[in-house]
Amino acid sequence: MNMRPQQDHEPAPLSTGVSPELSGNTSPDLTATGSERANALRYVPGARGGHVESHFLKANSPDGTRALWIKHTVLRPTLRPEAAVAEVWAIAFRRESAGDPPRVIALKQSVPAAELTVRDLPFSVRTNFASLEHGSAQGRVADAAHVLAWDLTYACPNEAFRPFPLAGMYAAPLPRTKTLTPVPTTFAHGWFDIDGERWTVDGWSAAQGHNWGAGHAHAYAWIHGNAWQQEASKGAANVWIELLSARIKLGPLVLPWLSVGAVAIDDTTYRFDGIRSLLSRRVQVQPQSYSVRLQGREGTLEASFTAEPSRIAGLRYEDPDGSSLFCLNSKLAYGEVRLTAQGRTWSFKSDQVALEVGTRNGDHGLKIMI
Repeated sequence: MNMRPQQDHEPAPLSTGVSPELSGNTSPDLTATGSERANALRYVPGARGGHVESHFLKANSPDGTRALWIKHTVLRPTLRPEAAVAEVWAIAFRRESAGDPPRVIALKQSVPAAELTVRDLPFSVRTNFASLEHGSAQGRVADAAHVLAWDLTYACPNEAFRPFPLAGMYAAPLPRTKTLTPVPTTFAHGWFDIDGERWTVDGWSAAQGHNWGAGHAHAYAWIHGNAWQQEASKGAANVWIELLSARIKLGPLVLPWLSVGAVAIDDTTYRFDGIRSLLSRRVQVQPQSYSVRLQGREGTLEASFTAEPSRIAGLRYEDPDGSSLFCLNSKLAYGEVRLTAQGRTWSFKSDQVALEVGTRNGDHGLKIMI
């Protein structure tokens, strides 16, 4: 494990949108892109206080029948920092097709965090059974019934997407969960194995994200989509959409939903992160669905998403304080988005949206797989 002298805090952003701390470096690596800097780990070995941090990769097949999700997490319990663990999660999603039933397989393996090897630039997080680097992922996780394995590569942009509008939000105690998207859209190549069945990954729509903090949000809903039906997105060759709504708990009080989002159409990004969007009361979140209406400086965004139970993996996320957040995770959700901006209106539809709903309510009716 790389030992780092810094304190466990969020550094100030660069003009590119992010600027992570560099392990033991006294001067920045000027060859690193903003996208790669967005991935640097905030976890500091030996530091006190709770911390949870994840890097994830998701991808969808061009025919819309399959999807994959891989996540590397480090968790340091608040009262027992010596018990910190590194986790690797993996999920395979397959839609019903040609008489085959739908299938979702979710696995997780954990090791002591002392077995995690970290490198900030070039970025890398690695255990003895899986690794994630800037532009590649390899690994294998297994339990008594299933084995998931992968070897993937993907191109990375020069710049990351920063959902929060203010640099201070990445340094302040609230929100306690910070989020960046180092790779908001790309294409993955390689392979993904499910119990010996090989999926050839050739030009799958993909994205890679990073989040960290003293704990998970009290509740949240998040979507990312970059595989939209062509007939529903005429005049827009490349589109990715990311939306996040979260509730923050202050003592006994739970604040209303706070929302941010963006729609990128070709070379133009329409951001919805001003006061009207942050404080929008047009947010509805249920275990299998999420809808939101945001008003921004440039226009209006209306969106709704839903996932069938057979396409959802129920996950239990542990917080540093020992409490649980239930993540209802689908990478084959249905979504409709309508954007009105600069005198134009676009409509997008997809059945390959990444939808995650985080709830503290365990009575959601969905199976928790891991």
